[in-house]
Amino acid sequence: MVAGGSEKGHLAIWNFSTGEVRASHPRAHVGKVDALRFGSFFGRKVLVSRGIDGMLRFWTLDLTQPLRLDFGEGVNAIAPLGDDRFAVGGFGGLVVFRFPKSDRP
Repeated sequence: MVAGGSEKGHLAIWNFSTGEVRASHPRAHVGKVDALRFGSFFGRKVLVSRGIDGMLRFWTLDLTQPLRLDFGEGVNAIAPLGDDRFAVGGFGGLVVFRFPKSDRP
């Protein structure tokens, strides 16, 4: 799978082998999508996106949105840390989000 985001906030996932669009979301973010990362979240494959709107969004692979966080600043890096944590590097430093079981999507 390959994911991409546009200057206008559009998000899409393609099957790398066939080139077929697996899922798309025309208004994933308000403005440019500037960071994407595949990972695992409580045993489910997810795509994490960040837009210039300051939102960090965790998507299922059909691009439904199980979780949204207002990060509030630019993101330089997103890294999964196990099944319940993600590290996010921003202009102000590094933040690790840990999600308790009650926040499962």
